[in-house]
Amino acid sequence: MDKQARELVRKRAGGVCEYCRISGEFFHLQFQVEHIIAKKHRGGDEDSNLAFSCDRWK
Repeated sequence: MDKQARELVRKRAGGVCEYCRISGEFFHLQFQVEHIIAKKHRGGDEDSNLAFSCDRWK
């Protein structure tokens, strides 16, 4: 996954975790872009299968 795809997902999410909706502005958690359906389960790299998530979700 390239930097451009990660930035697109972050902007789509509005800078908040797409699972718990916590904002990176108020909590200094590390955020990442992850696959909703894992690649090992045949999930792809398309935008619709990527989520902006915080470490609290794990």
